[in-house]
Amino acid sequence: MLSSLKAALALVCLFALTVDALRSRRMENFMKGRGQTSHRKRDLPNVKRDVPTQWATLPIDHWGNEGTFQNRYWYNATYYQQGGPVFLYDVGETNAEPFTAFLDDGESFHSAVMRLAKRYHGVAIVWEHRYYGESLPFPINNETTKEQWQFHTVEQALEDVIYFAQRFSFPHPDSRTASYRPYPSTTPWIFIGGSYPGIRAAFLRIRNPETIFASWASSAPVEAQIDMSSYWQAAERALPRNCSNDWVAVTKYFDEVFTNGSDQEIFDLKARIVAAEFTGPGGNTSLLKELDYPQVVDQFEVLDLAVYLMDPLGDFQDNGLPPVQTFCNILETVNGTRPAYSEGLTARFNITVALDAFLIGISETNPETFATTQSSDVEDADSLAWEYEFCSEFGFFMGANPHNNRSIQSQFESLAVFQQQCLDAFPEGAVPPEPRVQVLDDKYGGWFMNPTHVFFTNGEIDPWRTLSVASFEENAPKRIGSLNIPACYTAPDPSSYFGIVYPGKTHAKDLASSFAEPEEAFYTSLALFQMALDEWLPCFLSKD
Repeated sequence: MLSSLKAALALVCLFALTVDALRSRRMENFMKGRGQTSHRKRDLPNVKRDVPTQWATLPIDHWGNEGTFQNRYWYNATYYQQGGPVFLYDVGETNAEPFTAFLDDGESFHSAVMRLAKRYHGVAIVWEHRYYGESLPFPINNETTKEQWQFHTVEQALEDVIYFAQRFSFPHPDSRTASYRPYPSTTPWIFIGGSYPGIRAAFLRIRNPETIFASWASSAPVEAQIDMSSYWQAAERALPRNCSNDWVAVTKYFDEVFTNGSDQEIFDLKARIVAAEFTGPGGNTSLLKELDYPQVVDQFEVLDLAVYLMDPLGDFQDNGLPPVQTFCNILETVNGTRPAYSEGLTARFNITVALDAFLIGISETNPETFATTQSSDVEDADSLAWEYEFCSEFGFFMGANPHNNRSIQSQFESLAVFQQQCLDAFPEGAVPPEPRVQVLDDKYGGWFMNPTHVFFTNGEIDPWRTLSVASFEENAPKRIGSLNIPACYTAPDPSSYFGIVYPGKTHAKDLASSFAEPEEAFYTSLALFQMALDEWLPCFLSKD
């Protein structure tokens, strides 16, 4: 392990820490969903809105006596008229403060939560999830104890929303003393979220229909599953066939060398991958020289190198094919030196040509600043908190499928590796021997769930779609989306769901849109959900 270098001479220790930092950042992609929490941040506009921070006092344990903590939220009541709905946008597994941009009133940017608040004369809320950002019952770091982690559960976090909804109030604009108190018994509460918050949107409508009247669940992987090899299988299916053919071939070659190769063959392949990973566009080797290459090579493990081979897909769930298409073009044309062949380089020539081109592609698509970008303490804490959730309840282990002959993921990235990473990351006994996925699926139905008043949206090539109600994986129910709005308090036919899949779209793209680059899926989803609310809201006071 690289950490063993810390016992060496001071100069070598400094070097080891540098490499450790680089490995740590790359390995975050392996364990944390390869950017799952950051995608929504990259979509945020450069909007600076002066929205005062609010704090809700919540129980640490809703079913015990462990004291309270302060949970952050923000609201905009610009368009509120008494009796209007409450629209709560749930940020989920990250610091929520940047998402106060979603409370902007539309000067350069539209968000679903504010558009809905304006149309229905409601109040818009941005909600921060417990254990993320500054909504911390306890400090989150490597010293967080088993006893402190135990309150970071799906059920505790869902109950936070219910507890808050029953107590939320905000000042009347024309009075110093009067307040509006939009109780769920007299006011429709509507929950909006994408990705993990999309799961919560669906769960809450099932769990607490008396509080959450309707939900919009965007890109929600509602099927808790330990084995999520489908994530990278979805990416492989979206690739151009020649690029996929060569990626599969390089992966198989990698696994063969590290399984059966000689020590020299293993070292040589290690050296080539490390060189590619730490070389920038145009052959920039400045970082490589700083790392004392090639002496550093033996300090990298096979799992590090397996993750590096997946780097070109790092932005896939957020940005789809364009970023990886750049890599594929470099691969298939050997950086513009020959024409592309429909069958790929391996079939046309051999694995040596394909591997050479593949490594050139990694170097040429490395971001110039990848070595110097550092995560903040808050981001590190958020990543650890999310890791705890999938290690304990959701699974979502993106390990390689050993039975998939078209795998672009090394078999060294196995489910067992993910499980061991979970056990190593937390105090003994803090996470179960394996995630308790069946508990969630039994309670909420997984991809068989069929709630009333929930609108499901997905992107066609989003890897998280593979665990959604819109999944078409081999073991999925293969339900068909319908735009027929179900009647009030009436679930769709179980073979279908109310919602839409957007062709060519990726992850949670329909909850906001900038004016400069309008997102068609946003405006379509907004219109469809408004049509549904126009149908459902008049039924609010009738019974489930």
